[in-house]
Amino acid sequence: MQIAEIITIDDSAAAYPRPLYTTRLMSGGGKLIVSNNPEEVNGQGILYQDRVEGSWRVCVHHQNKTGSETGGIRQPIQLLITLTNPEEWKKTITVERSGAAVHADPQRAGYEAVQQFLHNKLPCRQDIAPAQSLSWGVNQLNYGDTFAGVYDFSADGELEVSVVALFAGVRCDLLTAPLKQFRRHDNPDGTRTVRGTFPYRELYGHFVYYAGSGWRGAQLGNNPYGGYLRDPWWDWTWSQVYKGEYPAGWNALDRETVYNWGNYGVVYHLNFRIEHRVRQPQSTWMLFNPRGGTYYGPVETGNTVLCPPGPVSPLTEAMLVNHAETQAGARENLTVSVMPAGGSSLPVRILLGNPQ
Repeated sequence: MQIAEIITIDDSAAAYPRPLYTTRLMSGGGKLIVSNNPEEVNGQGILYQDRVEGSWRVCVHHQNKTGSETGGIRQPIQLLITLTNPEEWKKTITVERSGAAVHADPQRAGYEAVQQFLHNKLPCRQDIAPAQSLSWGVNQLNYGDTFAGVYDFSADGELEVSVVALFAGVRCDLLTAPLKQFRRHDNPDGTRTVRGTFPYRELYGHFVYYAGSGWRGAQLGNNPYGGYLRDPWWDWTWSQVYKGEYPAGWNALDRETVYNWGNYGVVYHLNFRIEHRVRQPQSTWMLFNPRGGTYYGPVETGNTVLCPPGPVSPLTEAMLVNHAETQAGARENLTVSVMPAGGSSLPVRILLGNPQ
């Protein structure tokens, strides 16, 4: 069995694990701006806007649907993340790392953006003058295509961050009228995708697994109000969320408290300490198992980014992430980092157990 290989678990004990518990997840790393509402963009305007300073991440996931209305003309747009210096002195911006992708398949766009983000760790700096704006993103997003982007920024002062859609070829600095703000989109069932500013972009958790104790797991990205594929009645404990997993955010456009259910744009950093208290040698596998729907996204373990050969089906499939061979009295740590990829479904489980 090879690392990053997708395996079938529906006929194994791994399909019926017990939950691992932790006291809470600890948040940190700076702020996070998420722009995913409206998910489908029709026209030009401001999708999200706020002022931040220090270190922050911007996570964007939008599909171009400009001209989709009856009689509309389908056309390409630009989708840009713009940083503007609102004050009277020069500042320095650092792009700490980034990943971006365009694809006709929204799930594939999310996968490729996270993959680039995890690999791209070379920072670059740039000065920004008073009233100057700098932009990142895509200048030609064709109708039906999705742009996914994840950018880590830091600056030595406050900047205005805007996520904007413009018709192809339009220059923002030459507009004769202010851009409109896109209205928040609510689905018919009352659910909605997210836009907002959140006080965290990293989550840290620690779990203990006893070698040979059967299959156990940690479930990430639960939405207690979501309609994902829930497990049978015996599995009701899996519907809980960890303490500290969802600090409240603020939607600066709609002036309301919001929650980033699923934590898109957040990196989970998890440590699993394996305690070996039985006499026999033990083999422990670590698996990545989607629960809410098809998942297509990379996973990082140690300093290695694992890229699945294709989407992982929910419930019945899992990706082999890591393994450990331990002896009596031994202790070993396995680490995993996961950023939920745009377009993929949550929750997901990190499972540990003996493959036999």
